[in-house]
Amino acid sequence: MVETLLDALERAASTWPQRGITLIDSRGRVEGRRTWPAMLDGIEAAAGRLVTLGVRPGDRILVCLPTSWPWFEIWFGAVRLGALPAAVAPPRALGSPRNQIEKALAVNELLDARYMVCTDLVSDQVQEIASGGPAAGPRPNLLSQSAVAATSPSPLPDTRPPRGDEPAFLQMTSGSTGRQRAVVVGHAAATWSARASMEAVAIPRGGQLMDALVGWLPLYHDMGLGGCLLGSLLTGAELIMLNPRAFLARPWVWLEQFRRTKTAMSAAPNFSFRQCVERIGDDRLGTLDLSGWRDVCSGSEMVRQATMAEFGSRFEAAGLDPGALRAAYGMAENTLLISISQTVDGLHTAAPAGGGPEVTSNGPPMEGTEIEIAAPDGRPLPPGEVGEIRLRSPSVMLGYWDDPEATAEVLRDGWLYTGDLGFLSAAGEVHITGRTKEVLILGGSNLMPQEIEWVAESVLGTGGRERAAAFSVDGVHGERAVLVMETGGDRGSTGLLKSEVGRSVGRALGIQLADLLLVRRGRIPRTSSGKVRRRSLREQYLRGDLAADF
Repeated sequence: MVETLLDALERAASTWPQRGITLIDSRGRVEGRRTWPAMLDGIEAAAGRLVTLGVRPGDRILVCLPTSWPWFEIWFGAVRLGALPAAVAPPRALGSPRNQIEKALAVNELLDARYMVCTDLVSDQVQEIASGGPAAGPRPNLLSQSAVAATSPSPLPDTRPPRGDEPAFLQMTSGSTGRQRAVVVGHAAATWSARASMEAVAIPRGGQLMDALVGWLPLYHDMGLGGCLLGSLLTGAELIMLNPRAFLARPWVWLEQFRRTKTAMSAAPNFSFRQCVERIGDDRLGTLDLSGWRDVCSGSEMVRQATMAEFGSRFEAAGLDPGALRAAYGMAENTLLISISQTVDGLHTAAPAGGGPEVTSNGPPMEGTEIEIAAPDGRPLPPGEVGEIRLRSPSVMLGYWDDPEATAEVLRDGWLYTGDLGFLSAAGEVHITGRTKEVLILGGSNLMPQEIEWVAESVLGTGGRERAAAFSVDGVHGERAVLVMETGGDRGSTGLLKSEVGRSVGRALGIQLADLLLVRRGRIPRTSSGKVRRRSLREQYLRGDLAADF
């Protein structure tokens, strides 16, 4: 039985020697293909180079690379040595390069990483930012990918194979507070999750696994790593992996890949399907063949039934089966998948027992996963009642890296408390209604409200005397960001201020504000300790009680 990622690598190379990974570059062209035996050889060589560079078991290795062969080799090479790789977004992934580098440096400080591996082009930028500035932590021990490639490999140490209950890698998550955390994923959790997820996806087709996985999400994203890469590794499905920039610039490149497959699965956030509907015209629609796309999975952010129905209707002319649409629920703290819809006639919705809008069913829990809906006092709630989702699963994380308090907060009495709000239907299907967490999910990416607020307050330049508060609200096609700012400025300058804040947030974070309200100093509610009460502010906004002063 496959229990560790190292077992899985060896099994893939011996059982599916002709299967492997095809990379599609940022312009949608085939960059190359490697079989699993060739991948294993490259991983072993990369592990030997890391030995030469002094990497030891337990060291943390930041992999700050785009989707590429070096990413696969260095990430798996670290796993091979018993080091703990943590993938972070490379510059230009989303938002400004400086913003992404500062985030990577924050992770470097959090993990006290042995090395931070990045492309040659960004090494100088990282050194410059690490040398000064408010986000700078300890200077990282930088390694460019060409420096790794130029290093002579050493023999691999003769060490004890890892156990299933030992850490395999770290998955970064925005968390429920301002501090970014690293989820510690065990070997057995990783392999069980990947295999069980693919089997759960296959249930509507009689358990027949798909021939291929197609993905564009970056490998620092848990859906890109766990849903695509590890899913392929554990099932032998051919993996077609796009550079994320290919999709963002040309969403049709994603759909063009299904001509290469017989039966395929692909998962992406809700906004991806909206992008396809809005940006793929009739001329390109006629060139697509989506008849092999058997499982069209939406996850990572709340699934919008209207968006998916429009996607199914739009691309039915290209051979897509609207009945193949699936809704999935997962999180990094459970390695990835928790539940997925099992219907063969599209997505279903239901409203909670107490009334309210209908929300999409994310299907029943995966086999081996138990879910309860908990009241604030911990009581399990009956079907239809909304509460916090808690679960038990073989793929639950080992904990948060070096954060026992945060770990104890979410792992209690044998349950993982997700911070998500929802209800179970009478049939046991999971419906998500919101989050107890403050993290914003915008366009499939997680942002903490503080990230938006800090950009806005830097424009104000008042040293924190005038505060900003960010939260998200539901839009027609997904969550939208709203920002409320205090200002003591006169009415004549407020128009310029709003324009400058909007531009600054867009440049730094790659998002667009749905609404920006300017209010007088002191109107943003705070706790007794001075913390912004974002939830209270959001409730005022939704009730229509929050009016701009300027």
